[in-house]
Amino acid sequence: MTLAQVQGFTMFVLALIATWGGLLLTTALLFPVHTKRAEYALETDPKKSFLKGLGVLALLIFSLVLQNLPFPLIKLAAFGFTLLLLGIVVLGGAGTAHLMGRRISEMQETRTSFFSLASGSVVYSLAIGFPIIGWFLFAPIALVFALGAGWSAIRTRHKVIAPPVTPAPSYDLH
Repeated sequence: MTLAQVQGFTMFVLALIATWGGLLLTTALLFPVHTKRAEYALETDPKKSFLKGLGVLALLIFSLVLQNLPFPLIKLAAFGFTLLLLGIVVLGGAGTAHLMGRRISEMQETRTSFFSLASGSVVYSLAIGFPIIGWFLFAPIALVFALGAGWSAIRTRHKVIAPPVTPAPSYDLH
């Protein structure tokens, strides 16, 4: 293995960490109500989120197995279902990042919601990207929790207060 290959692999891992953090941040900003629901599910009953995550993980594994069948329509449907479940992972991960960011901001006594969300996203992404321990221990556990929290976020109907969104200013051109 050459030095260029090692550097290329390192940059690839860093790019994955950065893009995962950006995806979590974007999801939390675009879907604040669902992110709050996922955060609420993780905070109030993490055991339930983990157990739900195991059930959804079984569905994910089943859809990946269906993609190996020789029938094109089943492959297409399984691929679509896999994308749906991966979207649930991202939603649950955004809730996890939001929860971590809120806890970080409580420790630092900063009350900027964007800074807390960004710091939670960065810390969560760095933990998943940490070699060996992050890849093979933390990431699978975080995946199961994110699946459970994301599933709770799209399935529950309880009211969660999301931050208010201020409308963009309108300019009268007349």
